[in-house]
Amino acid sequence: MAQPSIVRAVDAKGDWTFGGGKSNYLQGNAAIGQQIKCRLQEFTSNCFWNPQGGLNWPALFGQKNQQVVNLSISSVILNTDGVTGLIKLNVNLNRHTRQLSVSYTVTTVYSVYSASFSANVAMTPGG
Repeated sequence: MAQPSIVRAVDAKGDWTFGGGKSNYLQGNAAIGQQIKCRLQEFTSNCFWNPQGGLNWPALFGQKNQQVVNLSISSVILNTDGVTGLIKLNVNLNRHTRQLSVSYTVTTVYSVYSASFSANVAMTPGG
């Protein structure tokens, strides 16, 4: 049996939750899903604890080849702890509004997990 994935929950603004005891933590597929979402919103070299992680969003916004964008996002998803496979991926990246929509279905150490989310990938013009 796999070691359970346990992470502190984040709220709608992306801030860690506090004051709710055990209810401030996610386990299993919910924890894996949150980790995927957070990793996809991470800029390369922006997190001191993982400088090699994240995506090079400035380069991806300039990328004309959707395949490159999809491969970059697939790599982040597949390299998330607890993910064992990627069944389905749908990416919509609007370069003008900087809106990212991702839906995916993955296999995890627990079961099949599907999720979707939208995020504004904040970035100053020019990177």
